[in-house]
Amino acid sequence: MLGDIVKSCFEKAQGQQKSEGYIKLERGFATIPLSGIDVPFHSCYLWAGVMPFHACKLPSYFKIHVSDPKCADLYKKINPTHLNPNMPVGKYIPNLIAKPFRVSREYAQIIYDQTSSPRLDKVLKKWEEDKWASAENRQQLAHTILVELLFYQFASPVRWIETQDLLFTSFKFEHLVELGPSPTLTGMATRTLKAKYETLDGSISGTRAILCHSKNVKEIYYQYKDEVEAPPAESASVAAAAAPAAPVAVAAPTGPLASIKDVPVKAIDILLVVVAQKLKKRIEEIPLSKTIKDLVGGKSTLQNEILGDLQQEFASAPEKGEEFPLEELGSTLGSGFNGSLGKYSTGLVSRLVGGKMPGGFNASSIKVYLAKAWGLGPSRSDGVLLLATTLKPPKRLASEAEAKAWLDSVVSVYAQRSGISLASPGAAGGGGGGGSGAVINSEEFLKFQADQEKFAAQHVEPYMRYLGRGSRAGELVFDQEKANSIALQAKLDSITREHGDAYIEGIQPRFDVFKARHFDSSWNWVHQDALLMWYDIIFGRLTTVDREITARCIALLNRADPDMLEYMQCNIDRCDPSKGETFKLAKEFGQQLINNTRERSLESPQCIKMVIFFSSYFTLVLTSGS
Repeated sequence: MLGDIVKSCFEKAQGQQKSEGYIKLERGFATIPLSGIDVPFHSCYLWAGVMPFHACKLPSYFKIHVSDPKCADLYKKINPTHLNPNMPVGKYIPNLIAKPFRVSREYAQIIYDQTSSPRLDKVLKKWEEDKWASAENRQQLAHTILVELLFYQFASPVRWIETQDLLFTSFKFEHLVELGPSPTLTGMATRTLKAKYETLDGSISGTRAILCHSKNVKEIYYQYKDEVEAPPAESASVAAAAAPAAPVAVAAPTGPLASIKDVPVKAIDILLVVVAQKLKKRIEEIPLSKTIKDLVGGKSTLQNEILGDLQQEFASAPEKGEEFPLEELGSTLGSGFNGSLGKYSTGLVSRLVGGKMPGGFNASSIKVYLAKAWGLGPSRSDGVLLLATTLKPPKRLASEAEAKAWLDSVVSVYAQRSGISLASPGAAGGGGGGGSGAVINSEEFLKFQADQEKFAAQHVEPYMRYLGRGSRAGELVFDQEKANSIALQAKLDSITREHGDAYIEGIQPRFDVFKARHFDSSWNWVHQDALLMWYDIIFGRLTTVDREITARCIALLNRADPDMLEYMQCNIDRCDPSKGETFKLAKEFGQQLINNTRERSLESPQCIKMVIFFSSYFTLVLTSGS
């Protein structure tokens, strides 16, 4: 099979070269073409360049420590006297062998077994003679091992997977910092953590932070801003005027809230949130006219992360979606989209609620507040929470009041983006003449409404006593069910915190009672099987009694009933043997079968007889390798 794949790819490349004059490399499952790079780095194809690299000349600004610069090679550019042999031990993991650095004969042997280095061969052969194990030669030995690792690294595969396993298991780090221009290794380490070690870390309450120096400077150097103190009361009006437009201090108008149509989340909204999360920008800073490839600025790892998250969120993401403008990509993803949050966006919201909201103020409480305070339905509440993932507060909110104030600011941004008005119908009227109508705080309104209900309940109480019914019977049942619901939700939350969302989704039942099929028509199938064998004999397809026809007869005996016997007896009586040998054989054989069936008592328990041979499993390898 592998040979066929290679052959088809080779023929495709030949056809492309013939038609276009050149071969254009395309992205595959195991290859990522990089424009402008035509050398197979970290490949054995560069093995022949190792020895010339030994003798390469470095620029003059490198300090040379030999008397004749013309004979200076790379070995002499790195001064062994400047090397502390103990510093990299146990800390430096070479990509060449993915084992922590050591200064020993065994370590040199491992490198030699993989590279066949002439210098290490000489060291190993004269180990005792040159006393390489002595303390005097330890620095020179460390220098030789280090330089040979650097020589052969560019012509050998990068063993990053094994290096990551060492970091996650042996070193057991809590902070991993990548020093580089882009978070390339950070992205791979994050995926490895989620795939292999996140569950193990959760079981021992371990946490790991994977950071990049170019992206997470504040987290690396702990440059957190102090909490801004609340302004004094006398400057509250000035601060409110200078604050951005957000309904943090807006009071709900008098009367019922305006009816806002509940619309599902759009695919373009989820797409913008995913891109904004990865680029660490606000949604309004993401232009819809640009593609993902343009926005990531050539960072292929970041681009692959965005495409992977979209594939996780949407069931069918288009191929080469990174080349589509965001507006066009959003409309493509919207076809067939049901408007509910997917796996990735749900995870974003869960991390927001779990990491920034105060204890007890969960997603359900947030949706209840948004419904009561702003009249938002479940789908619009999902949209608010989705937008909130790009407007996270800098730290966990201390109280429920702070959380509600922050949610009010997010609702304001959501209303502006959605083009909806959150004012109630009576907000503009009531005064009759054009003056602003009286307003009341939402909490005061709810208190007034509760007093009215209490007053009505006091009048209902005498009638309930007259009827012999408890006025609070329904409330008691509701309270009990609410307590049960809270207890069950607490258990689910604890399970989710312990095992993660993947565990919950993995144990969901797959059986659907509506897909069950009940087959109770064996009486009908035995009629059909009897007729099939009857006509097989008449048309000459069954002429001799062999194992197949015996098995079919026993199957009929196992399922025979009086209706089947009466049905087949009618066919046998109407069969004319003078029409041919097959009709004669069918009449005789059918009558014999009916007689044998009648000899067995139909009232006794049925006895199943098997005539097939059971065989064990075996493996067959075809010439193609399948």
